[in-house]
Amino acid sequence: MPSPAIRELVFQTVKQLGCESTTLLGEIILIRDGQYAGRRFEFEGLRAVWWIGAGRIDFHADTGALLRSVVVEGENDGCRDDSPGDAQRRSA
Repeated sequence: MPSPAIRELVFQTVKQLGCESTTLLGEIILIRDGQYAGRRFEFEGLRAVWWIGAGRIDFHADTGALLRSVVVEGENDGCRDDSPGDAQRRSA
């Protein structure tokens, strides 16, 4: 099960992206080569995919377009947004 920090980050980002509803419609465990690889969180109008090995959460529109990618340091904690606005906040 993802840590509370991962879940909170997913819900916060979904809200920031302007999703009409932050109700979680589904959660799917991702397996790659027989190993746990992450989770997919389904919302109305978008989905978030947490890739443990890549250390990021990708947010996609239903069309498949990448809306945002958030880097997750330490896989569960120390999350940071990899978008330009976040880089500016970190350097300030």
